[in-house]
Amino acid sequence: MRSFVAGLLAAAAALAAPGAAAAQDVTFPIVGAETKRGTGTTTQLAPQLPAAKVVDGAFGDWAGTATGFGGTLVRSHGELVYTDHLFDAFGADDGRDAERLQTFGDVHETIPETYRLEALMQQDPAGEFGVPLPEEFRYKTAYGDLDRQDAADLSELRLAVEGRHLWLLARTTTMHAATDTAILVLLDDDGATGGSGGEPRPVPFGSGLTTTKAERAVLLAGDRGWVADLRTGETAALPAGSVATRPHGWDNAIEARIPHGVAPAVAVAAGRQNAAGDGLANVANVGFRTGEPVREWFDKHQALALHAGTIDPFLQPVDAQALRSGATESWAPGPGYHERVFRSTEAISVERGEEGILQHYGLYVPDGYDAGRPSPLQLWLHWRGGKAHSAGAAIPGMFRDLGDRPDAVVVSPRGRGTASWYVGKGYVDVEQVWDDVHALVKVDPDRRYVSGHSMGGWGSFLMAITKPDWFAAALPASPPVTQGAWTGLDFPGCDRMRWEEYTPCYVEANDGDARAQHTRRLIENLRHVPVAIQHGTADELVPTSGIVRQAERFVQLGYRHRLYLFHTQEHYGPPVWDQWGEGSRYLHRFRRPERPGRITHVRDMAFERAIERGGFDFDFGRNRWLRALEPTDAGRAVFDGRSLALPETDPVLVPEAGGPASTDQTGPYTMTGLAWERNPLATLPARRNAFQATLTGARAATLDPVGMGLDAAAPVTGTVTTDVPLELTLEGVGTRTIPPGTHAVAFG
Repeated sequence: MRSFVAGLLAAAAALAAPGAAAAQDVTFPIVGAETKRGTGTTTQLAPQLPAAKVVDGAFGDWAGTATGFGGTLVRSHGELVYTDHLFDAFGADDGRDAERLQTFGDVHETIPETYRLEALMQQDPAGEFGVPLPEEFRYKTAYGDLDRQDAADLSELRLAVEGRHLWLLARTTTMHAATDTAILVLLDDDGATGGSGGEPRPVPFGSGLTTTKAERAVLLAGDRGWVADLRTGETAALPAGSVATRPHGWDNAIEARIPHGVAPAVAVAAGRQNAAGDGLANVANVGFRTGEPVREWFDKHQALALHAGTIDPFLQPVDAQALRSGATESWAPGPGYHERVFRSTEAISVERGEEGILQHYGLYVPDGYDAGRPSPLQLWLHWRGGKAHSAGAAIPGMFRDLGDRPDAVVVSPRGRGTASWYVGKGYVDVEQVWDDVHALVKVDPDRRYVSGHSMGGWGSFLMAITKPDWFAAALPASPPVTQGAWTGLDFPGCDRMRWEEYTPCYVEANDGDARAQHTRRLIENLRHVPVAIQHGTADELVPTSGIVRQAERFVQLGYRHRLYLFHTQEHYGPPVWDQWGEGSRYLHRFRRPERPGRITHVRDMAFERAIERGGFDFDFGRNRWLRALEPTDAGRAVFDGRSLALPETDPVLVPEAGGPASTDQTGPYTMTGLAWERNPLATLPARRNAFQATLTGARAATLDPVGMGLDAAAPVTGTVTTDVPLELTLEGVGTRTIPPGTHAVAFG
């Protein structure tokens, strides 16, 4: 342990020395400063007078628009609207994190790059990264040490002012009954440190807190409320009708009107109700935290403040006059890392903690971001055991290499779990995140990339082969090529030689079907998606032999790719070393072709059904101007087609090789691969309003003439080879039934 920490500190000190690394602007291995917290821009809009409200727990009369980003505040329609971080109701630190941070605090302040020591300690509680830490140095990824209190997991807080009444709406991610949740409100009536020169006053209702600033405390529970004067210790019930709780559907709301409650500053916390319903069983979540650093659960400041027994740091100025006047603003994300909060669908949601309808993902906005200009988009998929913000918390170098340097927006979905393998609802989650970020950010559709580590490396293969029209290139790191692993071996009867989840050919994981989910079955779909694979030859979880065989398939197909074999790295090498510069440079060599002249596509129903786990019905038959491909049965359909209206020559295949190290990529490694170059001796064919297609196992296919560059108003001819009767449709033109064999077809 001491030698490992000493090595990190020495490396960081060298990095911090004048002129070190900065001259080349490279990412240093292992150490690194924490991921930058996102900034935002607030724009004043015309005032919108607040709507009249009724205490009923329904929020339809709250008209303000939230930012949609965790840890942010905006004034809208005379409401102060705070969006909380999701799934962060872990309460107070038990003291171990506070002690650790006190020990290392000066080092972090002096050498910010030593942050990764904290990150690796938190991300590796089971020792999977191989970091040699004794048990007393292992920590949870949350700073708070309660089991997460889902009913106290705040999703949103709203304040409004009417006369001398303060209105409050608090919503949680989970609430099944009005007896689940209690809300604590502190009111700082004079806006200054109060009481006996700032002496702490105890906060009642079982909170276990003290305050040096608030004069009153209010508890809201069910349809009851109480207000305590912290100067006198007197407590009185709020008038009947002042509080309402609505746990119905996805509302999960507590609404209150606090008489004479307008104060210059307010703090709000949530916990579970005690058994009597008149107090808190715990304090688990605190609102108005707008400065949390980027962590897996964004709960560092919360946990440390609760450990200190106070929520005073989160007192929020109210500005009652601005709210009465209908203050309204818009908010837009700026550079740095953000927690994006979006509404999923009921089809994949249940009201149980992280499985609710509110979901989140990481959104990293690069330093060079320009909202008026289309940006590259980098999809990043986490490892098994990871979360939406695991990368943000643990691998800051990835955001610098894949985000800041190419000016790309980086998106890290949760995938609906730590081990969904991005199948079933995990796949749907990625689709929903994809749609949300495209509605949020102006994206360059021809510069979209996918990467990830371990399970996320498998996800990189999965998304690229099933959505090949989404991406320009892919960068899987330590990637299983199936849900589990492949040894590279296969022979008849191998699956019968099973011991638990192992056979000599495949390893299965998390109830997967490793043979059916083998991405090698659809590698043909990557004709226009170059892939760079990063893998450690000492990988103890994903056999290198299977990775080499996967790369072999790219060679057989003549597809662009690179295989980087790192000879001193094991499975967790990429996130521990946290260097992605070489991969980033490779990715950004490529753009998605606007209109490719040739498309090859496979639809494999055994693979598809294995990915649909959970009753979904996916359709992986689309690839640019191939709009649909239907197999004859539950088998395999293959399409290979050319548009002669987009004439091109076949590329020359050029071997690539490299190593043992490069800028931003500590070695030693060996790189092999294939590149495409234009054949200078080939003559470009003349443009024709025609196409060619060869299909096997397909009963139907649909083509887009616009994407093919065809003039649908003129006669279109085609040469089609099929092994079974085929219904071939040219969108907007017509359909032809083609018998087995090779046939000339005409449209128009």
